[in-house]
Amino acid sequence: MSELKVIEKEFKILEVGKKNKNHRTYPFSVVNSWLEMEKNNENNLFELEYAIDEIDENGEVIERDVLNEFIVSSLSCGVVSNLRIDDNVLYATVKFKLPEYCNNLTEEIYKNDSVLDTYSVVPKGKGSVKSQTVQDDYELYGFNLILKEDSAFEYDEEEENVAVN
Repeated sequence: MSELKVIEKEFKILEVGKKNKNHRTYPFSVVNSWLEMEKNNENNLFELEYAIDEIDENGEVIERDVLNEFIVSSLSCGVVSNLRIDDNVLYATVKFKLPEYCNNLTEEIYKNDSVLDTYSVVPKGKGSVKSQTVQDDYELYGFNLILKEDSAFEYDEEEENVAVN
């Protein structure tokens, strides 16, 4: 068997200062604090938690609760680094752990990395919200890997390019 190469992909995380589908806005002050946090972290990495529900071989749903307050180590499936803002959009690089190092959570990704086009990476943390704006007390714990369809940060093309008649 040939050795697997670590899969790495850049993800668009969120649009800074733009209201998401949950009607929340992440201002520059909050997002810039994440960039500072990364710079001051000796490893320059954040944990990526696998938060996608699946059906097991018995037809039972395996729920991966995104509501856990902190990153659950048994669901850690990669690392997030190289946070950057470009044209008001936060991007990050994600490296996925090899399946044998994360309870096979990334097995599907390593079998067919095109599945990554159906995933989103979203911030995981806690803080207050005032007037639908996330406040500077927001504490970033890491990031969650979720399905794009479940992401509050995915914007429909129609929403972005509203046609005027």
